[in-house]
This record gives sequence, C-alpha cells and structure tokens, in this order.
Amino acid sequence: MCGRYLHYAPVELLERAFALDLGSQRPNLEPRYNIAPTQYAPIVSVTDGGRSLSMAHWGLVPSWAEDRSGAARLINARGETVASKPSFRSAFKSRRCLVPASGFYEWTGPKGNRQPYVLEPTKGDLIAFGGLYERRREEDGSTLVSFTIVTVAANEDLESLHNRMPLILAPDGWETWLEGAPDQALALVRPAPAGALTSRPVDRRVGDVRNDDASLVETTGLL
Repeated sequence: MCGRYLHYAPVELLERAFALDLGSQRPNLEPRYNIAPTQYAPIVSVTDGGRSLSMAHWGLVPSWAEDRSGAARLINARGETVASKPSFRSAFKSRRCLVPASGFYEWTGPKGNRQPYVLEPTKGDLIAFGGLYERRREEDGSTLVSFTIVTVAANEDLESLHNRMPLILAPDGWETWLEGAPDQALALVRPAPAGALTSRPVDRRVGDVRNDDASLVETTGLL
C-alpha cells in the first residue's frame, strides 16, 4: 500500500527527467513532505501527443461515479488485478500516468505506538510511481483529474515494514507505461529491485496530515 508520500523535486528537474515541454505553463510546485489521500499532487500523462504535467486529486474518481465520496478507497490499485477490476481496467487500458515522488512513508510497530519510516531512492532524488488517472466533468462545468497509485508485493527493502509497496518504474519503462499496449505495461508491474530504496525512521508528526515541512524527514531515534 502507499498511503502517504513526499515530493520536493523542483519543476525544472521534472521538465528534464520526463522530457516535458512546459513552456510558459510551468507551474510553481511547492515542496511537499506529507502528501495525503484526497489532496492534489502532480502527475505526468500523455495528452495531444505530448507529455504534460498537471495537478490531480489523489483518489480515483471513475467517470461513472456519482460523486467523489469513494475516492479515498481508490488511492491504490493492486497490480495483480489492475487490468481486470472494474474500477481500474478502463484507465489501465488507456489512461496510465507517472506520479513523481521523492519517497514514501510506511509505519511499523504495535497500534498506538507505530514508528514511521521514510523510503527514499538509493540513487538520485526522483522516482516515478506507476499510476492511473481519470477525467470527470463536474456539475459546475470544470474538469476533475484524479489518480491512483498502483501497488505490488514488497521487495526486500520494504518487507520488514509492509507487505505492499508502490509500483516504482525505472526510467527506461516510463514511455512503455505511458504509451505502450496494456500487455506491455502489465509486464512492468513488479516490485522494484532489491537495493533500490533505503529506509530510516522519521518524526512521528508525519502521522498528522496537517504537518508538512522538511523537518518531517529528519532522521530520528526509535522511541
């Protein structure tokens, strides 16, 4: 599962890494250290033949949904069923996206005394989760863009903390995920290789979504 993550890469890095042509539409992205479900975060998708960067609601809202009340239950899509489950299969077929991230959080320990850990890329400062997105016309005429993060079984870096992890796509798989056929994309749905992530304990304040600052990712002693 992926229920909280962080993203602080500057937009200039995203533009280079994802081969974006933002032109004058370059957004001013604030560093985020505690992105939570139902909040907005950047995604990379293919529109009009080119890659675009847009802000989207975390929690998928299918076009057939009456409202966004069920979005919090659709923040993740299991990789094992993403191509067949009704909530995700249409998006998996033709609306896949990349979710830029600087890392993500997991918790371990007994209820009431859980310790958060941040999982970060061992190399570099940017990773891309495999995601799906939907576009929905709202009653006021606006367009709601929403997304979900695909998850897979945990690799060796994470299995002591949780049995699931977000799908982390290597750069050489980004184009296939965005534009390849469904069977080609499905071949990428697997855990990241061992050693891709490092983990360390961080401030328990990350458990409160109202906290969102760089001090959350400072290494802390276990309590």
